[in-house]
Amino acid sequence: MKDAYRPKKKELWKPAEKKRYLNFGRRKNKTEKIYFDAFNGGNVNIRFTKGNETDPVHLANALVRDYKASELDQNLGDIAFCIVDEDLSPLQEQLIQRSESIIRKINGTMIVSNPCFEIWYICHYGYSTKQYDSNQDVVNTLKKYVPDYEKGFPHMQEILAGSITDAITNAKRLEMYHEATTGNAKRYNCQPRTDVYKAIEVILKKNITKS
Repeated sequence: MKDAYRPKKKELWKPAEKKRYLNFGRRKNKTEKIYFDAFNGGNVNIRFTKGNETDPVHLANALVRDYKASELDQNLGDIAFCIVDEDLSPLQEQLIQRSESIIRKINGTMIVSNPCFEIWYICHYGYSTKQYDSNQDVVNTLKKYVPDYEKGFPHMQEILAGSITDAITNAKRLEMYHEATTGNAKRYNCQPRTDVYKAIEVILKKNITKS
């Protein structure tokens, strides 16, 4: 006797899970984009806000617009960062403070380096509270370790990968140093310092945990 007919169970359709993102707003120079792009893959999905904004306030507004237009959601794991240089400028500090209130709408985080992003690179080579006169002064110091370095230099993530833990430690030490000496590590004259470690810690965490 043949087996009784058994209808196949219908498979419930499940929509594909939307990828979660680290959304970065950055100034138009490509140094930061090249560096962070190298972390893409695995559990890390990095995207950058489009546009050529140069000041922190316009950049923050662009980041918020892009975050909302893309229907990103912090409750699902999307995170927004606004990357700026303080440039040893009291005016830039005022703009950064305004930017912080803007990106608060999406629970974003300001990633500020003073004088510039390359302080993060230098942190990979050691801890120093050396004062700088300009962004170019920072670049000149970095050239002692990476002689061919210029803005937009490729492969920095690869070059620095082995010392990233040291860089995080040194960046935090700089923050504590300024808090201890001035009571406020976010003043324009508190340099060198960099918040880049905050974004890097998120990236590293995402790569060791299921997104």
